[in-house]
Amino acid sequence: MQVQGRMKVTTERIPEAQIVLEVELDDERVAKSLNQAARRLSQRYRIPGFRKGKAPRVIVEQTLGAEAVFEEAMERMIPNAYEQAIKDEGIEPIGPPEVDNIDRDPFRFRARLPMPPEIDLGPYREIARVEEPVAVTDDDLADAILEVRRRHAVLEPVERPVELNDRLKADVRATIDGQQALDQPDADFHVREGMVIGIPGVVDELVGLDLGEHTFPVDAPDDWDDEDVAGKTAVFTVTIKEIKKEILPDADDDLASEAGEFDSFDALRAKLREDLRAGKEERSREEHNEALVQAVLEGASIEFPPLLAQNEIEHMLHEVARSIGQDPRELVSSQDPKVIQMRERMREEAAVRVRRGLVIEKVAEAESIEVAEDDIEAEFDRIAGNGPQAEQVRNMIDTPGGRAMTRRNLISARVIDRLSEIARENALAAEAAEEDTPAEDDADAEAAAGAAPAADDPDAAGPEQADG
Repeated sequence: MQVQGRMKVTTERIPEAQIVLEVELDDERVAKSLNQAARRLSQRYRIPGFRKGKAPRVIVEQTLGAEAVFEEAMERMIPNAYEQAIKDEGIEPIGPPEVDNIDRDPFRFRARLPMPPEIDLGPYREIARVEEPVAVTDDDLADAILEVRRRHAVLEPVERPVELNDRLKADVRATIDGQQALDQPDADFHVREGMVIGIPGVVDELVGLDLGEHTFPVDAPDDWDDEDVAGKTAVFTVTIKEIKKEILPDADDDLASEAGEFDSFDALRAKLREDLRAGKEERSREEHNEALVQAVLEGASIEFPPLLAQNEIEHMLHEVARSIGQDPRELVSSQDPKVIQMRERMREEAAVRVRRGLVIEKVAEAESIEVAEDDIEAEFDRIAGNGPQAEQVRNMIDTPGGRAMTRRNLISARVIDRLSEIARENALAAEAAEEDTPAEDDADAEAAAGAAPAADDPDAAGPEQADG
């Protein structure tokens, strides 16, 4: 504990990069603050028998209540004492304090301060990994060709029960625990194997049904994403209005011509293979990059204050609000039970985002990775392009928030490039070392064999044996 003027200050570092600050004020300072608070209140409110600002504190307390005077005093006393305490202690929090305990006699308050994160990257320079090569299989190509044929299929109305790959027009409704969970009038969809309509399993029930209304139960999986639905039974009511059979075109030159400007089906096949390879390479690159970041995260020690996760949750709420056309401020400040539940569901993801961002920043610092203003300008030019809307697009993204986001994205990309370079060098070095090891072992074995005497070689025998 340190005594500073008329304050006693104690600090304690606690987990999650926080400091608990406890400040105790002496009676003289508290009395002065209460007197000043009473004077302010007497200026603000009419006290009978006294001019504004002239009523004694005891009269103000009798008129407005001692609690009102105390509350008024705290509004300035706590912030002033807090600012003095962190200045004297040399504490630099990254956000506002959370005052969670106030005592009156003696006057004492406790505050929880969010401090800068503490990050130890661990052995990230030892990561060894190379991006796996990709291959386009015949099955991949067959599926892609099937999708092209389906896009150009003819739909023919039929009068028979539903079969897989038919296209239906139907009203689809579902209830869970008597409450409506799904309502899609005049839904138009294909009946594909594995397709999800609300929850898995509905397609299996549709196959074999005729035109008209049908009701059937479907059990949602216990691990379904929607916690309100998982493990429950949904009662579906489906009114089938129309059944159409899918007639696929032949996989030939005519299909290639219809699908695009292809001279032949072979040209279409080649383009599909090229696109499949590009898509697989992109997914492989994304998986590789994510694996690199996860490898760093697994070896790192990260401690950060809850404030950062709370800020990230608000950012996620902003994203949700923009996606549904709602004012972000309304969603962030909402006390609706559903919004509160949404916040709780976001908590884990927010922590993951914070950890990832902190690691990216720390690697950038360790590897001296920076982004200049020219880099941001170049990225804006790339995004805006050269079209007629280029200037409009540029004005939309060139904002303080847009620049900050672009800087983070560029740094993240460069960090991942650097991690990929490190991981590849280590993987190739390890591979080379493995290739060298057998050769060295063989050489050692040959040398040992050459040094040992042969049992049937008289010249290799000892002197006594040779003479005998």
